[in-house]
Amino acid sequence: MFKQIRYWFQKAFSVLSGADVTAEQRGRYNALMGADPDKIVAAITAYNCGSLAWMARIIEEYELRDDKMRTCSKKLRASVARCDYTILKREGYEKDERAERHAGILSRFWSGVKATNRFKMDECGGFSLLLKQMMEAESLGFTVHEMVWRILGDGEITAEFIKIPLWHFENHTGKLRFLPTTSVMEGEEMKEGEWMVSTGDGIGIAAAICACLKRCTLADWAVFCERCGMPFFIGKTSAQYGSKQWKNLAKALAAIGRDARLLVDRGTQIDAVQTGGSGNQPYSPLVEWADRAISSLYRGADLSTMSGGQQSVGASLQGDEMGIIEQDACQRISETLHEQVEKFVIRFVTGDAEPLARIKIEPMKKPNIDTEIKIDEHLIRHGAKISKTDALRRYGRFEAAKGEKDSALEPPKENERAKEANA
Repeated sequence: MFKQIRYWFQKAFSVLSGADVTAEQRGRYNALMGADPDKIVAAITAYNCGSLAWMARIIEEYELRDDKMRTCSKKLRASVARCDYTILKREGYEKDERAERHAGILSRFWSGVKATNRFKMDECGGFSLLLKQMMEAESLGFTVHEMVWRILGDGEITAEFIKIPLWHFENHTGKLRFLPTTSVMEGEEMKEGEWMVSTGDGIGIAAAICACLKRCTLADWAVFCERCGMPFFIGKTSAQYGSKQWKNLAKALAAIGRDARLLVDRGTQIDAVQTGGSGNQPYSPLVEWADRAISSLYRGADLSTMSGGQQSVGASLQGDEMGIIEQDACQRISETLHEQVEKFVIRFVTGDAEPLARIKIEPMKKPNIDTEIKIDEHLIRHGAKISKTDALRRYGRFEAAKGEKDSALEPPKENERAKEANA
């Protein structure tokens, strides 16, 4: 069995050397230079044909520069990165000794994993960082980690997950292949067990379209403000052209208006040209629309689209939509970790072909305290016995220790309850 998977341990370091990273960092360029709508369309076409680099760089640049994409993408990744996980035994094997052993091996494995970024080696963490990096696939469509395995002294193994930028991969054949350098077009086959590929919806493509339109609109808006934001000053004088009085007025106009100024004699007729237009300008609504669209893509329903009288309904809708996104992401990540990592761990440590336990990422639950209290009271009224320890845990409270009589909160006496009822 060891011979079948020996290639896992033939390399101790990443496929990209320090010299490779240095050379690429020095030659890096801004993918948004001249990124107008036509070039965005061309990048999307190349992405769909399997050349991922151009579009991946554009999305990452927008997530770095656009305020709304940066905020929303960060929240989406953080919402899953803070989720906890459990190790579940396969149904029907709950009392099986092998399942118990598999669960213990996986629990120890995931508690000891290391995650880092090949182009940001100072970004180093554990399982939470791994989840955050995997969530980038929701924006880019794919996230790729190189796995470097280590054998522990007790016969078990651990792994380091190294994130490699998406522009080092192509998808011409329908399966990602590794590009050793960004100058080659055809990649190398990726060995099973050495790479973990996370997939997502690629919402960054649609968000990049919105960000591009927003960027163009903001540029036009800035030009409009520069040209039309200041009034056009006209100085009129009866002084002779070129005289001292004429020149003094010219200096005064220059001090008032930077560009929009004109000096004429009183007999000259000049008609004012309205450059600012009339009514509301289209810039602000278009920027607001782009921000709403980006927010909806990353975070679900947009509260700002709801009417003022239905804010509570809007808040509930947004919470439901975000919950759906998180649940889907957690399920997808759980399956990826099981299929691409856990099977190899169990196969190496135990020799078993299939694991009898698996990881499950648990979405964060937002408890509704009022609802919890009403449910508890309803159950108690109908004779149900609720665990005090469980109730205290759910409400974040602790039982008073022995000897804490003075500080312990005790239930009210019968006569006090009657007074409260009458009041």
